[in-house]
Amino acid sequence: MKRLIAGTSIISALSFAVLAASQAHAQDTPTETSATGSEIIGEIGGSAQCKPRPLRDYAEKMVGGDVTTAELWPGIVALGAQTETGSHAYYNCGGVLLNARTVLTAAHCLNGSEQDPNTRAWSAVSNDGAKWPMIVISNSDDLANDDPEVAARVIDGEVISEPDGRAYRVDPDARQFNDIALLKLDRDLPGPYARLSGSLDADPAIEGHLLWAAGFGKTEEHGKAFSWFSSRRGEFRTSAPAQVLSDAILQFKPRNQCAQSIDPSISDTMHICAGWDEGGHDSCQGDSGGPLTVLDGDGCPVVVGLTSFGIGCGQPGKYGVYTRVSQYRDWIEARVSDAKFVTAAPPAAGQEAFKRMVDAVLDAGAGSQNQLSFQMTQNDRPVDGDLKAGTSYELQVRSAFEGNLMVVDQNESGFYDLVYPYFEYDDAAIGPDKSVAIPLYAQINQAGALRESGDLTFVVLPKSVNIREVFLAPAKTGTKSLRPKPADSGQQLSDEFKRISTLLDLETSNGDDQIASSAFGYTIVR
Repeated sequence: MKRLIAGTSIISALSFAVLAASQAHAQDTPTETSATGSEIIGEIGGSAQCKPRPLRDYAEKMVGGDVTTAELWPGIVALGAQTETGSHAYYNCGGVLLNARTVLTAAHCLNGSEQDPNTRAWSAVSNDGAKWPMIVISNSDDLANDDPEVAARVIDGEVISEPDGRAYRVDPDARQFNDIALLKLDRDLPGPYARLSGSLDADPAIEGHLLWAAGFGKTEEHGKAFSWFSSRRGEFRTSAPAQVLSDAILQFKPRNQCAQSIDPSISDTMHICAGWDEGGHDSCQGDSGGPLTVLDGDGCPVVVGLTSFGIGCGQPGKYGVYTRVSQYRDWIEARVSDAKFVTAAPPAAGQEAFKRMVDAVLDAGAGSQNQLSFQMTQNDRPVDGDLKAGTSYELQVRSAFEGNLMVVDQNESGFYDLVYPYFEYDDAAIGPDKSVAIPLYAQINQAGALRESGDLTFVVLPKSVNIREVFLAPAKTGTKSLRPKPADSGQQLSDEFKRISTLLDLETSNGDDQIASSAFGYTIVR
């Protein structure tokens, strides 16, 4: 459903149904095992052994991303070609450095190039037949530092063959599968080097888990494919979609959503999808082959995907598709014996963190359903049963004790939406003498669906807990997850929980420590 405030609506799913039916629904629905606040912090906190990746807010580049620094992207690579003399160069792809002489990138970055059968070196081939040796620049965030003396040439490489023996690059239209390549360089490039996901366990799994993508690609969908700029090669001697490195923060999206919006052949084991329902943040042309990462417990990046394909850049509901690196661990290890892999599950981030936090709060308030009451009305008349899509309602909530109200939608796909408080001016205070009224609009979000269902959960937390500070999403995005905030250490994820960690360990007795929760099922029909 949508929240209706002063004539303005923001998408925010609602759930509701009659008490008896809903309680039965909630009891029949399996839930994840919740952790206490201290356990969550223990899993998320890290020793900050590397330069940590800040959990920042959203900004303006890389199609809704932000200009970034190479130190936050260990092993980042720009892939392109230069003239034989090194006088000019261009970069049109990305990748990551696995060791001093090996780059991992997307196979489609080799389209339009050829490998010399004798030397095995790779060259880009122009329309007039001219051949430019392929090169890489690593661990740089500004291509103005481009210099033929620090560029390594690609002297060998390999792509995975399709089942019928065809190399991937022979059929650029079949880019959905095996979009991965290893390139060998003619000289050592200094680290740091990238770490890769080595198992499905190390990949994101819950819709909304926060991911980061980086590259020198276009910063707006209809921007120039290439721009020439001055570099160490000389005035206007280097070209790329963007001169400086940018990154974007994205949400993990499950296969079914991605398949519906992009391509039905997308595979759970071979692909990772990431983006935003509302669009605005995405990788784009020129970012191909570059890294998609999660943060480990130290706040350091682990490459889980390589930018592969999509529809446009930053379009609503059109998510980016990335090659799932963990699927190719055996293939990579057989060719790069010192490649570094991570098999530990990534700590909670974004929607996953929010989901675990809500589950923990619900556990803390278990058995307190009789402390909360609510009523749904339409035009001042009580509503009982199914909700009608396209209809406005008002939800009145009351608590038997004073506290702050949080309302969370748990829809049938497992996504958790924060319904209330949603805006900075929402008053969460509630108690015997103060109810909370929430205007809502019933809406089925899945195209073509005749009905949607889920659970609407009410939680009352102690007055000492500032719900707006803990749970509200960033104003720029309207996302429904923990608020990303700047931080200077690898503790940035655990810091999101520390402010309410004591809450999760409270006894549900009485007074300021009391917590109450109740969940009800709902169905919205057309």
